[in-house]
Amino acid sequence: MTRLARVEEMVGSLVEQRLGINLDDKVEVVGYTLRRQGEGQAELRLYFRALSAMAEDYTLWLHRYREGVEGFENLDRRLGTSRWRPGRMYEERWSVPLGEEKVRFVFGLWRWEDGSRLWRKDAPQEHEIDLGWIE
Repeated sequence: MTRLARVEEMVGSLVEQRLGINLDDKVEVVGYTLRRQGEGQAELRLYFRALSAMAEDYTLWLHRYREGVEGFENLDRRLGTSRWRPGRMYEERWSVPLGEEKVRFVFGLWRWEDGSRLWRKDAPQEHEIDLGWIE
């Protein structure tokens, strides 16, 4: 087994929910993991694979919705995607409050400087990735 195959196998064992979503042939959203960390707290991990070199840094916009609450919480984070190397995997982690209600995470990649977004190859009119309601 090659080193790359071993790394892929190890990362695959960490990703609880596989997505495999291609964003403009630049980034693959491999999947995510959401785990409780004590009372009222959880860790969300998003896993990405760089598909091609990027000259720009993108911002990952992440919105957290709570059942029965209007609006969303903005958990955006600037990513150093201009330093990502094609073929490599990247992990982003968030510590998020998680009560008893259902929550929903929706995210995407964009550049606030010019408003450009990375669009889904499987649904070319969409730039959002919705993880659905999670209990």
